[in-house]
Amino acid sequence: MSVPTSPAALPDEVLQRPDVQQALARRDFGRLFYLARKWGGISYSKIALTCDIKPERVGVLARGKGAITSHEKILQIADGLRIPGRLLGLLPRPWEADAPPAPRPAAASPAALQRTTALPASPPESARSIDGTEQFMGASPSTTAPGAPVEVVQSFRLADRRMGGGHLYAAVLHYLTTQVGPELVAESAGAPFVAAAGLTEMAGWMAHDAGRDHAASRHFHRSLQLAQAAESPALTAQVWASHSHLSLHRHDGDTALFAAERGYELLDGSEDTAVRGRLLAMRARSHAVRGDAAACREALDQAERVLTSSSLRYGSQWASPFDEGSLASEAARSMCDVGDFAAAASFATRALEARAPERMRARTFASLVLARALVGQGEIERACTITLEVGESTGPVGSLVVADQFAQAVHGLVPFAATREVGGMLPRLQQTVSQHKRMYHWLAAERDKDEA
Repeated sequence: MSVPTSPAALPDEVLQRPDVQQALARRDFGRLFYLARKWGGISYSKIALTCDIKPERVGVLARGKGAITSHEKILQIADGLRIPGRLLGLLPRPWEADAPPAPRPAAASPAALQRTTALPASPPESARSIDGTEQFMGASPSTTAPGAPVEVVQSFRLADRRMGGGHLYAAVLHYLTTQVGPELVAESAGAPFVAAAGLTEMAGWMAHDAGRDHAASRHFHRSLQLAQAAESPALTAQVWASHSHLSLHRHDGDTALFAAERGYELLDGSEDTAVRGRLLAMRARSHAVRGDAAACREALDQAERVLTSSSLRYGSQWASPFDEGSLASEAARSMCDVGDFAAAASFATRALEARAPERMRARTFASLVLARALVGQGEIERACTITLEVGESTGPVGSLVVADQFAQAVHGLVPFAATREVGGMLPRLQQTVSQHKRMYHWLAAERDKDEA
């Protein structure tokens, strides 16, 4: 696979500026980051993601505090910002035109993201058990004790599917701090780092569900580092998929595609099915957001072939579940983004059929995408009815993402307020939006603190 385009690539006109040239000559990367944002419009969060630097440190460096001297980190910055090697006194980088391929780094380096050992995936719910074989952690069934991280994460997942992450975020953070954190101090590698990476990624998802995307980004970044420390490329790939999802939520297709491709590069065909399918789905959605319908459909077809293969691979309970129902939901969103509302409605219906009634959160998202697709098809009355049903059933779901998407669905019906169907239901829908705002004000307040 070719090297994916970096979302933080510096345009040629920026690289040619005298002040940028001076910063490169001095290897003043803090100044470079500042100028990249000033002249190139490249956010610090994109720089952080592509260069594998904590977002807060990018800001500190840009304010002139601290320096980067590690050769490996300089190489990552050169690749992330697409700075030709000669401007930093380096050999040509692999992505430069006609450049010879660079040798692979040693496994112990941060660039060990490129390693591709196998991570068995999580089996479907009907086939999983708490004491299943833990190939990823290197544990046998007999060593999975009650209350172990793998058991706790399953409990959190089951609760999340019913309640939403907003209610659970604080509990996950407490468990990480009091139970998993001390193990990282006691152990130098292995299972504790895997547990910390998996649970930190889960914390990121729950922060996202609570509307705290800045906190979610920080959790995903830490999870990426922990997965690398655990020398688990497949878990690292899974976290890249989470980065991609978060970027899609922010409507940043370029960064989402970059993250999906970074994760996909870690897979070699021996990995679990769920991770590969999820990364292909993120690739598809990224192409959809970027307006490339053909590439989107190609990635969806690939994902479907992977998830319907007769040689599905299961094993680790650390891999996030991703099945045909999950793919149908992502495909529905993708088809809405490319304007194929008939296909979107079909995929959304398939997603609903794949989810039992207790999977309230998943069914809610699928229903809202179905309503959006129906509006696109002109079936306004049916879309309004589905949106009303969603509003009346989302009370127990502690998710600001659900509340926000419901509000967007209602807003999409406002242009049809003059019609009899919508005019009669719209006041009830708008009242539900107001109720959600009052119900989730505590989540919104925490989000505002993060963004302050």
